[in-house]
Amino acid sequence: MFARFLAPDLGAEISPFAMTPAAVAELSFIAWLLVRAVRIPEAETGRLAR
Repeated sequence: MFARFLAPDLGAEISPFAMTPAAVAELSFIAWLLVRAVRIPEAETGRLAR
């Protein structure tokens, strides 16, 4: 965004290269949260729950 302010032509060319890694990182973080947020109940061992 700062490059678009200083050099609009250059910023327009750089923008897709800067946005692609950010989009990949955001999507992988969302996938990680979805996987980690799933709670699998532990098998009951016959003991009383506290």
